[in-house]
Amino acid sequence: MSAAGPLPGTGHDEEALWQRELREQFPIVTAHPESAYLDSAATSQKPRAVLDAVQTYLTTSNANAG
Repeated sequence: MSAAGPLPGTGHDEEALWQRELREQFPIVTAHPESAYLDSAATSQKPRAVLDAVQTYLTTSNANAG
């Protein structure tokens, strides 16, 4: 069981699946599964969807205001 506890109405297997699916969205967690991430509020990890959106913007739409 996680420190936060299981989600309401879920069993242990469902909780493990939910956690695994969430972790898979973060490339740094996927690349280093043995590590624990403790958020210091100074920096936050970005999920794959955000990284993909930023890359698309920077490679297709980024321009100066002038």
